[in-house]
Amino acid sequence: YDRIVCDPPSGLYPDFRPGVLSRSVGSGGSRRYEGLFVDHCAASLKTGGRAVVLVNQGFLARRGFDEDIRRSLVRQGLIEGIVALPAGFSAWTPVELALLVLSNAHAPDRGVRMVDVARMDDWQRGRPRDFGDGVSALLEAYHSTEPGDFATTVPTESLYQTGLFRPAHYFSEDIIRRPVSDLLAEAAEYEARAQVEADKISRLLAQLKLDQPPTPRMKRR
Repeated sequence: YDRIVCDPPSGLYPDFRPGVLSRSVGSGGSRRYEGLFVDHCAASLKTGGRAVVLVNQGFLARRGFDEDIRRSLVRQGLIEGIVALPAGFSAWTPVELALLVLSNAHAPDRGVRMVDVARMDDWQRGRPRDFGDGVSALLEAYHSTEPGDFATTVPTESLYQTGLFRPAHYFSEDIIRRPVSDLLAEAAEYEARAQVEADKISRLLAQLKLDQPPTPRMKRR
């Protein structure tokens, strides 16, 4: 298909083994209908096609088969963007939802556009039902390539390595926006320093044990 808009059933489990329906991951498949629909939409796109799938944000974080599907889509360069919708955005459910945008024409080197609607001014001013100009601001931020208060672009390689698919991850701490190579180097440095401190503590404990007088033993009668 050239265009797909999908609102799959959320929280439901198929009563059959769906390995046949999972084309991008291979054997196994998703154990939830949601993952099956995402996978099927991606596999049904023509060259240059796009799909927008409304998913529970749990799909962006679940382990197992859904994680395999997410990583497979990233590896193929099919995820164009993810728009996180806060709780209360939808009139029919209080659950946090997200728009997963898939594209066959997306260049992986452009990264994945992440948008967190909960950080938008229109939402924070308490106007969830009358979003107004918020839609225009949302579209403008999504199609921009610049980082902002509620939108940023995550390198595809970084997304694949970290597995952090929820947009909120990229706005909670500035450290998350840094390249993965820098984070790994800093983690190694912290680990080395922690090992040095651990060795010091071990030596101190050993010294304390040597300095202590022997504990008298009670004789049994």
